[in-house]
Amino acid sequence: MFSPPMVRAMLAGRKTQTRRLAWQHLAYLDAVEGTGKGFGATLWQSVKPGDRLWVREPFMVDGSALVYAADGREFAHTSSCDQRGLDLWQKITDGRYKTPRPARWMPKWANRLVLTVWQTRIERVQEISDEDALAEGILPAFVKGRTMYANFGAWAYDDRNMYASIDAIAPTAHLAYGKLWDELHGQGAWASNREVVAMSYEVERRNIEAT
Repeated sequence: MFSPPMVRAMLAGRKTQTRRLAWQHLAYLDAVEGTGKGFGATLWQSVKPGDRLWVREPFMVDGSALVYAADGREFAHTSSCDQRGLDLWQKITDGRYKTPRPARWMPKWANRLVLTVWQTRIERVQEISDEDALAEGILPAFVKGRTMYANFGAWAYDDRNMYASIDAIAPTAHLAYGKLWDELHGQGAWASNREVVAMSYEVERRNIEAT
């Protein structure tokens, strides 16, 4: 699942990496171990080079059309789609959803981006380099003659008609990613420096079931 700004970054060719938590809290392990700190491996640890992942993204329904929230494009029917599923979807929604629906609701037949993974590794989130932060979608801009950085959704105006709030900008791409990580996972998440699965991938503009 990716947010609209992340999808736009992938469509623009700026985002070719993603980091996901390597471990998750599991309540049943708390009961077994009696520590209250039971963690188990997430599914991201099973991803390996060569795997293909299909992107779920927020969308809207306009009449009988599915519209991608990231760029306002309508879903284009292809032969790879199950027409019965498409007909049922249109009947159920009946054009009721004018505001974005969560990415987790996206049906597989409407997927338009496929990520082919070519590298995975487990590391602490703070180990991200400036180069990798840029591959995550962090953007540079110029503020009072200095190069600063912020996440892909933050910039609006700077010395060249871009802007970001003071809370979003940082002097390095590494630190800007830290601000983004806190935004995604809650204040203090960057400081906790948990292990993540770092995945590098190539982006293909097609449905996962297209040949």
